[in-house]
Amino acid sequence: MEELDADDAPLYSKLMRKYAARDIVQFVPFRDVKNDPYRLAKEVLAEVPRQLVSYFASVGIKPNPPRRDVGNEINNLMQQKMMGMMMKKPENFFCSRKMMMVNHLAQQGLDPGQVLQFLDAVGTADENP
Repeated sequence: MEELDADDAPLYSKLMRKYAARDIVQFVPFRDVKNDPYRLAKEVLAEVPRQLVSYFASVGIKPNPPRRDVGNEINNLMQQKMMGMMMKKPENFFCSRKMMMVNHLAQQGLDPGQVLQFLDAVGTADENP
C-alpha cells in the first residue's frame, strides 16, 4: 500500500511507459487511527483539495469569480430556517446555537445550505466548529 501511495516519488507504469500524473492513493495505517474517527477522516481526505486543484489546473478549469450576494443569501437562508424552526416550536436555545454555528461556518467559507443539511442529517457532538 505504501508503494501505491506515491508521496515520495511518482508511480511509473511499465505497461504504459509513463509516470502517473497525480498521486490518487492515500494510505493511512488503520492501527494508527482506529480509535479516532475524526483523525481517520482527516488523514484519508488530506490530499483531496490539492488533487482537485491540480486536476482543474491541468485541464484548464478556472474557478468562478466570487459571488457578491453571498451575505444576503446567508441571511435569507438563516431567516427562513429560523422561521421554520419557530413554527415547529423546538427549544429556542438549541435553534439559536445551531444558527450561530451555521453563521460561523458560513463566514469561514462553507456553504450554509450544506452545513444545515449536515447538521439536520448527522448532527454534531460539539457546538464548537
